Amino acid sequence: MSSLLPLFTIALVWLYFAFMHSSARQATLGKMAFGIKVTDIEGGRISFLRATGRYFATWVSSILLAIGFLMAGFTARKQGLHDLMAGTLVVRADAEPESVQAGGTTMPLGAGVLVVAVLLGPVPVVGLLAAIAIPAYQGYLSRSQLVESVLEARNARTAIETHYAQKRELPATLSETGYRPSSSHVSRVDATLTGPTLEIRAVPRASRGWHRAAFEWICSGDNIPNKYLPANCRQ
Repeated sequence: MSSLLPLFTIALVWLYFAFMHSSARQATLGKMAFGIKVTDIEGGRISFLRATGRYFATWVSSILLAIGFLMAGFTARKQGLHDLMAGTLVVRADAEPESVQAGGTTMPLGAGVLVVAVLLGPVPVVGLLAAIAIPAYQGYLSRSQLVESVLEARNARTAIETHYAQKRELPATLSETGYRPSSSHVSRVDATLTGPTLEIRAVPRASRGWHRAAFEWICSGDNIPNKYLPANCRQ
């Protein structure tokens, strides 16, 4: 599910901007508050398709250190780079098509508008980056916790091997070796010390599953995706 979060975020933000700019009000809630709206070059209402193109064009304005938004202060019709790309204008909310065609009623470009454009312009890209980074960070945490589980299983194996080397017999229980788990991310470490294969299971707190180990080290994950396992444990 976490892998779909970036796509869901992109779709949600895109639909908001595209629907609002192509709606009867021709403006997002922020633009309504500033008394402005988005039109085509002739002052008419833009289509959903053009609003979509304008939204994704804002990514370009954002990526260029928000310079695309600052361009609105230096172009004849107060157009940012994304407006030039989409063939749109930002004008006063009460502007009529005739006045727009005559070159008037462009967006009142005060200091407040410029500040908001610079501060909020990169929001779509920042939101996209956050949507990608958060699942990646969660994946990193899961991998690091599972790595600690593998290390705990190895420490238990070493304790059993040391006990065997000293006493020439297997311990009856893992605690008999003096081993105690040290990682806060491991809920418990169990060992089956009978049979032809010795099995050690380190159970992570944040995941269901275990890692197995014996005198011949075997590391695998049950129902754990490969991307969360250390490289030497992957199938």
